[in-house]
Amino acid sequence: MKDNTITLPVTEPATGRDLLRQVISLRPTPITLDPMGFRQFMRYDDVSRLLHDHRLRNYGIDILTHGGITEGPLYELFRNLMFNNEGDRHDRLRRLVSKAFAPRTVKTLLPTMQAFVDERTAVMVERGASEIVSDLAQPLSITAPCDVLGVPRSDIPIFERWVQDLGLAFGFMSPNEIDNAHVAVRQLIEYVDTLIAGRRARPADDLITALVHVEEAGDRLTYDELQAMIANILFGGYHATYHQISLAVMNLLEHPNFASQVAHTSERLSAAVEELLRCDPAAPRAVRVALTPVELDHTTIPEGELIMLSIVAANRDPDVWDEPDTLTLDRPRAARHLAFGHGIHHCLGAALARMQIEQTVRAVADHLSGWRLAVPVDELDWSPARAAFRGVVALPIVAG
Repeated sequence: MKDNTITLPVTEPATGRDLLRQVISLRPTPITLDPMGFRQFMRYDDVSRLLHDHRLRNYGIDILTHGGITEGPLYELFRNLMFNNEGDRHDRLRRLVSKAFAPRTVKTLLPTMQAFVDERTAVMVERGASEIVSDLAQPLSITAPCDVLGVPRSDIPIFERWVQDLGLAFGFMSPNEIDNAHVAVRQLIEYVDTLIAGRRARPADDLITALVHVEEAGDRLTYDELQAMIANILFGGYHATYHQISLAVMNLLEHPNFASQVAHTSERLSAAVEELLRCDPAAPRAVRVALTPVELDHTTIPEGELIMLSIVAANRDPDVWDEPDTLTLDRPRAARHLAFGHGIHHCLGAALARMQIEQTVRAVADHLSGWRLAVPVDELDWSPARAAFRGVVALPIVAG
């Protein structure tokens, strides 16, 4: 029987390990209410199905209008981002750029990325201590997309602050964060314009040149779409990736037996990364809006309703995974985790993010054996619950 009137438990704002504990305590509740009254779906089958359902659209540009941003450069940039579009336009944009992010293409970056991570890890070993977020996770998360695009590494300090400020626009921003994002988007777009002009004058073997000239079946990116695509690649995955890298390191050091099974072997590296992504995803939820009524076995989503899809809860659903709260390297692939989403809005940069996480896991398992967290997990500062991505503000580690 479908019933939207039953009393649902209200979830308090939570992040970090508090969110994981909250998810565990709510089992087997299929739907909860967040503090703003939005329904949040908790079961894997519901979340996976709704991520695939074309009758729901991505929250997208609504996150800006919710904060009173309805015009201006920030609004225009977000209006042109691929994941903020649906239907034919989304499919067209994704088709034009998808080859550039295919695993085979991204794999060409492996030697450069491996060298970068090894260089950073060697410094940690020499010092006997590190702060993972600023020493490795953030630098890697900004350097990798720059290498893909062909942006000189010497330019990274110029726009690193823009990328940090713009990434906050994926969540609910404070008034000060909105002001910073407005400044950042103007400066970033000016920089992107210089990149485009430079590649038109002097083509190179990089993604910017490819995007300038990309064409399929007579179709090309408009200039506004080109601007948005390059800007999106620069800042779109930054926060999610560096938080996910930090979470992976934290879990490896918390579970040395798990890390030891990965050390000095490439065969188990991929499985380890997938399990780390499943167990502790940086993207806690996806937000969707119903375009028409959507019926599930146990409820109906009316047209226009905004819903939350809990990625954390879905990835730990005991109906899908045995002992879902345990890191297990040899876990049978009962289902595909949802850390990168699912359906048409599945993360375009997933292959690049996986490679960054994989190289970090390899380096930590191989070279930081015996290291430990300098601060207990429950004493770490975490990103606020309103943020689009969850992770630690800082992750200090020391040699054992």
